[in-house]
Amino acid sequence: MMDILQTAKSLDVMPHRFPISGDPPLAELAVRMAPYKDFLIAYGIDEDASTVFAYRVLYSKSDIKKRYFDKI
Repeated sequence: MMDILQTAKSLDVMPHRFPISGDPPLAELAVRMAPYKDFLIAYGIDEDASTVFAYRVLYSKSDIKKRYFDKI
């Protein structure tokens, strides 16, 4: 079974497998969400640098946009 770190590392192989968020403020930042159990790994892709970077790991049942992304 994969743990959350392995899930995050696996984004390096196919980072586009999860779509850009449909929520406008998150979509504007091209934030994607990778699920892991009761959590979401919020991440982005820097195409120019061929790099995946994690914004944060979020509890999936929280109000993600209000709680974590209102200051971005």
